[in-house]
Amino acid sequence: MRIRAAFIVALVLTLIINGLARQKPDGKRDGESAGGLAISETASPPELARIALARQGGDKFRNLKSLSLFGSAQLYYSSRPTQITSGQFAIVQAGARARTDVETPEVSFREIHDGKRAYCVLNRVTAPPPAKFGLAVLAHFDQSGYTTAALPDKKKQRGFQISDSEGNSTEFYVDPVTGRVMEFSFTYNNIKFTTEYKSFKEIDGVLVPYSFIRIYGLPRVDICMEFKVKDAKVNQPVADDAFIIPER
Repeated sequence: MRIRAAFIVALVLTLIINGLARQKPDGKRDGESAGGLAISETASPPELARIALARQGGDKFRNLKSLSLFGSAQLYYSSRPTQITSGQFAIVQAGARARTDVETPEVSFREIHDGKRAYCVLNRVTAPPPAKFGLAVLAHFDQSGYTTAALPDKKKQRGFQISDSEGNSTEFYVDPVTGRVMEFSFTYNNIKFTTEYKSFKEIDGVLVPYSFIRIYGLPRVDICMEFKVKDAKVNQPVADDAFIIPER
């Protein structure tokens, strides 16, 4: 069932954000250095993870209650990169729950994880549990049950992997100058999920992506979603209704 064109607006106004105060970025430049958290050529995986976590916001990132992003989106297949469909998006994550909506004239994409169950409009894709993969794992790298391991450098970026006791793992690549995570990827249900970051802004001490790409690595083709954030909310209340999984 297709979502109406006004769904994103309705989602923003009635489901996700109860507080509408707009948060201002702190004005720090994207290209600033790691602020004394230098990454040496011999830095160990735990050191890389520690620096990356500090650049994400340290304890403020660890204690992040919710992050909501809204803006414009472009969708395309890796096999047809010039055939782009454009529209709007809304992404919200609150602890173990997450939702992504993209609405274009041609495509309505919806992906939800309510903390226990998953839903995605793509039949072959199951929304991964957000607390077990991606940036959320970075907040636990030094806790019991988690291990870090080295990865080969890629594009001059330093790599490391964080795994949990259940065998779930996420690969991270950080900029050696800024210490920021520029890419992470993981495999879930035989699908590779990759996120590549292009730019950030700091809001309330938390590093927030403002331009990034998600890639769903399907068996025969990659689905690419490029996001440009126009508004971001940190630690704003999120209604439980935002994570209701629709009946198929």
